[in-house]
Amino acid sequence: MDRRGWEVDLLFIVWGVTLLYALIRPAKRAWIELLWLAAALLALLPLLNSFTTERNLLNSILAGDWLFAGFDLTCLAFAGLHACLAIRTQQHRPKVRAAIIKPKATPPAGKELRSNAVRDGHAATTAEPRP
Repeated sequence: MDRRGWEVDLLFIVWGVTLLYALIRPAKRAWIELLWLAAALLALLPLLNSFTTERNLLNSILAGDWLFAGFDLTCLAFAGLHACLAIRTQQHRPKVRAAIIKPKATPPAGKELRSNAVRDGHAATTAEPRP
């Protein structure tokens, strides 16, 4: 298989592995860990570029080669963005919703509850109009 084919296959392999990873980890932890991983990989990409080509970031800027410099700078910017998102996700505390307390049933206006008899050991109550 040629290089282009492997790049496409590798994309889907990594995608599947991250999906499986997210399924076996608690959701918040998985988000934080994968965001940090993406930040690290994006930050290391310009470093890899400098070791494997002659067009490292500094040389690209000095030569005015803004295509390669822009790519490296964009990777660094996205690395910073992913790091910020990882920190914000880590610090996020969900808001606790107040429990909804249902009020006790009240008789309709103008009526009150009165005990009028004791049947089978229990007091029976009825809503009667006020005098």
